[in-house]
Order: sequence, then C-alpha cells, then structure tokens
Amino acid sequence: MTGIRCGLAPASPCLIDESSPDAEIARLVDPMRGLGEALFRRPPGSNFAPAPAFDRFGYVLPPKAGGPRNTIQIVNRAGVPEGQVTAAGATMLNSLDCAADGQRFFTSDYSTTSARGCCPSR
Repeated sequence: MTGIRCGLAPASPCLIDESSPDAEIARLVDPMRGLGEALFRRPPGSNFAPAPAFDRFGYVLPPKAGGPRNTIQIVNRAGVPEGQVTAAGATMLNSLDCAADGQRFFTSDYSTTSARGCCPSR
C-alpha cells in the first residue's frame, strides 16, 4: 500500500493504492470490512484524485519521451477512459485533487525555476 484517499462524507468509501512492478492499482477499502474490489490500474508513479461521488477519477499521465508531464487522464470506476485534460504551459504536474463539484481538478506545476497552481477544466 502506498497511499489512501477517503471521501469527506461519513459514509464515503476509501481507496488505497497498491503497487505492482508495472502499475498502481486503486482499490476500495472499508475500515471495518477490509479490502474491496480493485477499480482501475494506472502507470506507476501517477497521482490520482477521485471525484466526490467516487464515480470518476483523474490521474497525471507520465510524460512521453522528452515531453512535459502536463496531461490528466480521466477514467470511470472500471478504468475506462472518459477524456484527457492538458494543462497548457505546465511542464511537471505534481499533486492532484478534484474540486467539490467534480468538474475541475486542482494541481500544481513545478520546475527548477518556478512553481504555480492551476486548475484545468474537465
């Protein structure tokens, strides 16, 4: 396990990250019942953020060879892609969180010379 994310409402589910050599796996977990179903796989080292309803998730894609790390992949619970968002001008997206309305992601971009926050729309 490499991380845990829980919803804000009392009955909201929690997710854990499990690492394998070729992917990170988002899995439901209930503090009282234990591990639940595996939801989706994503590239190693990619930060993820659930939408408030836990029906969609975003994660930062690894950069293509020599390119910027500026693309957020949006998937449903089964891991089926629903779209991508590119943060124009960003070179190294870091953290990722979903807005309370589930329509935007908040992320930070940093480089060796500066840092900034951005929130690309879905």
